[in-house]
Amino acid sequence: MKQLCQAGLAVQAAVSPALPCSDEFAGRLAAVVDRVCIDDFFMGDGSAGKRTERLGIRGMYEELGLLDWYGRDAYNRVLEQRRM
Repeated sequence: MKQLCQAGLAVQAAVSPALPCSDEFAGRLAAVVDRVCIDDFFMGDGSAGKRTERLGIRGMYEELGLLDWYGRDAYNRVLEQRRM
């Protein structure tokens, strides 16, 4: 992506779904692309989160101790990282 951007092409990265990531993730990604689109399990599953619930994604996050990354506002964490 960085090479494409340096070559003068408009580059967009899609992060879907927003998964648990480091505090540096958003800044590193923004440094190499022109635009970042962020989606989550709820906006992007095509059923307002119903499919995500049926698949048991919440239980997986709970087992991994990452429940704070599972929710309708988790993508905001990545947005906030980018604004810092």
